[in-house]
This record gives sequence, C-alpha cells and structure tokens, in this order.
Amino acid sequence: MEYVQRDPDSTVSIFKIGSTSPASLLFDALNHFDRRSAKAGENLRLISASLPEAVEACIDAAGHEFDVSHQRTLLRAASYGEAFYRNFNHNCIQERCQNLRVLNAVRDSEIGIPLSIEQYKLLSVPVLVGRLINAHNIFLHCGYQNT
Repeated sequence: MEYVQRDPDSTVSIFKIGSTSPASLLFDALNHFDRRSAKAGENLRLISASLPEAVEACIDAAGHEFDVSHQRTLLRAASYGEAFYRNFNHNCIQERCQNLRVLNAVRDSEIGIPLSIEQYKLLSVPVLVGRLINAHNIFLHCGYQNT
C-alpha cells in the first residue's frame, strides 16, 4: 500500500535546504547540543522571540512523520526548546507522544493501517477501536504497561 500526501508546512520549514526558520534553527540547535557545540546556544538566542512557534512546528512535524526515529528526533528538539520557554503548555508534547504510540502501533505490519495524524483525528478513537475489533486486533500493544 502506498500513502501520498503533500509535505506539511512544518516539515518543509524544518527540512528545506538552507532553511532559517525558527523550527529549523531549533532542530539544528539540538544537533549542536548533542555534539556539545556552543552553536546550540547561538541558535537558541537567534530564535528566542519565536521559540514557542518553533516548538509547535517540531511537534506538528513529528505528528506527520511516519519514520519513528525522525519522530523521536523532532520531539526531542521540541522538548529541548520547551526547556527554554517557561510558559509553554507541557501537555502538547505528551499528547502528541500518546497519539504517535497509537499510530505507530496500528501502522505496524501486523495491523497494517497506515493512518496519518489528520486521519486519526478525524476518525476518532472509538471508531478506530471498532475497526480493530472487527479485524480481530483487540490486543494492540501501544507501549503501555499493564499494571
């Protein structure tokens, strides 16, 4: 099965060659931070006024990404930027992580439902659960521990 969609603006703003958008600079700052480079701080100073928009763009881009490692890196960048912005709604990243756990689980080859984040939102959780039950996939593992 193939899935074709237009790249969302948030993804383009981060990964476009030569991009100097705040989200791209935040993503770059994380790379520099991981390499222990002082350029990470420079990038953060450049985008300090637009840090909330950069964090939101990274969260949005992670939601549209199908590759789990790219999702993690984008969410790490968002979390890194969030650490420098005090008034950010911390539930945004948690909610996106929960949504991605479900999406990645249903996208797995055993289940085989390649939903996008937009389709997931429009479909709603009860409808998705109903479809999983109809397909006899009621024991879907989403990374949660049974306690």
